Amino acid sequence: MAMPKDTLTTAQIKYVEGIIRGKTQIHSYNEAFPKSQKWTDRSTSSAATSLFAQQKIQKFYTERVEQTKNLEAEKTTWTRYRAIEMLTELANKAQIELQEGKLTMSRILAIQSSVKELNLMHGYNQTNVNNNNLVQVVFADNELED
Repeated sequence: MAMPKDTLTTAQIKYVEGIIRGKTQIHSYNEAFPKSQKWTDRSTSSAATSLFAQQKIQKFYTERVEQTKNLEAEKTTWTRYRAIEMLTELANKAQIELQEGKLTMSRILAIQSSVKELNLMHGYNQTNVNNNNLVQVVFADNELED
């Protein structure tokens, strides 16, 4: 039974995934198609280039790159979101401690540091030094609107 034209073989998938992981086309091709290791680099390069130019390979490559980008974005977003959640929770607990008169100096300094970190994560009050050694204070867009 013949495979549909747009179905990739295991070797073709391995080849594309090698490229996505940062390997060269030649290295990926040699790993995916072990017999090619006996070929000259020029022959392997030619075969790898021809394979990569195929529409079904390009489609699979584009889909996998997009999946990888989305997974990385989710990981980064979750980490940033979780950090903001935790810092906000710390500030809320500190507010309660302040109202109850249970706030110590070391706790105040820890909270101050947490709030500073949270502000940096949001892009508030970032100080930048440009090439002229002039200090610029950068405010978030909506910070000055009131």
